[in-house]
Amino acid sequence: MSWGKILSLSWVGDNDSFNDVLFGKQQLVSLNGGWHHLLRTTVIRDADVNQIVIKTQDGSITSMVWEYDMTEPAECVADFAQWLTAKDIDFCYIQAPYKILPGYTKVPVGITDYSNENANQLLSLLAEKKVDYIDLRREIQKEDKDRKGLFYRTDHHWQTKTAFWAYSKIGSMLVEQYGWKIPAQMLSLEDGYDITSYPHSFLGSQGKRVGRLYIGVDQYDYIAPVFDTDFAVTIMKADGSVRAQSGSFTEAFVYEPLLSNTADVESNKYACYFGGDYPEVVIKNNLAPNDKKVLIIKDSFALPFTAFLANSCEEIHMLDLRYFTGAVEDYINTYEPDMVLMLYNPSSFGSKQMFQILSES
Repeated sequence: MSWGKILSLSWVGDNDSFNDVLFGKQQLVSLNGGWHHLLRTTVIRDADVNQIVIKTQDGSITSMVWEYDMTEPAECVADFAQWLTAKDIDFCYIQAPYKILPGYTKVPVGITDYSNENANQLLSLLAEKKVDYIDLRREIQKEDKDRKGLFYRTDHHWQTKTAFWAYSKIGSMLVEQYGWKIPAQMLSLEDGYDITSYPHSFLGSQGKRVGRLYIGVDQYDYIAPVFDTDFAVTIMKADGSVRAQSGSFTEAFVYEPLLSNTADVESNKYACYFGGDYPEVVIKNNLAPNDKKVLIIKDSFALPFTAFLANSCEEIHMLDLRYFTGAVEDYINTYEPDMVLMLYNPSSFGSKQMFQILSES
């Protein structure tokens, strides 16, 4: 068997122990990715069809989203919005973009992605049901933002700067449409925040499947306020344990091992804020510019977004329905938020748990 044939094999799955003994799993993955780089391969197959890695025309990598019928999810969101309206609680669905951006991203021949079609169907149905939403994909088009820099090249998540941009859009909406008092400095990346860059420090979720030799590694940018901050954050984990952090923005929000170990490119630096996805997170801002309380129902795109939004209100609770096992209605009745935001990106649509909101219906 030739080395080319060996390197073109997929060395993932049940053969991890064999890989670790032979060269080490990650070395094999990188060699495999390097071989595909030389061959200019744009589709790297995987035993798991949901993990196929595709290379787009701008040199980044991602995975595709399958087609889903969004009728039932839209009904669930609409029922939830109506339930909140009856309690005089504001609601807005936030459509985060997927890495395959409409009008920009081109996928390889033979690949069909339904991320935008699914999102379009969902938003169309929400519009019919008169549910408030903001489509960040449309905002990107309106501003003609540089699409190439919005996402990590090796990961499906948006970059920290993109998450901050999304926060500034939502924050401006809260000021203009809901009358919130948020200082302009808090909404301005240039005036209110420092950026610390860590070049060549992050290999994202798709990058780990093909190794660093395929398209390289990403720069990670950490964003933190320059104004005074004082937070208390309580994280309830799926195993029942609790992690509490308090102090400045960085002290309260950052999971320090992910930010400090910049040499380990395979640590998930995207999860630097909070450390990952958990059933429940409670954030209290001791220097809040107003007395607003927010509930965010979220997927992983909300991690940096929520950290930034926390500067703009007194309290935020985050629930991730993939892990939260309580009754959302009871939670809201106890917490009594002023507003509920639901932030999902299209890759989350395949999880039925994400739309199992009300238990009373």
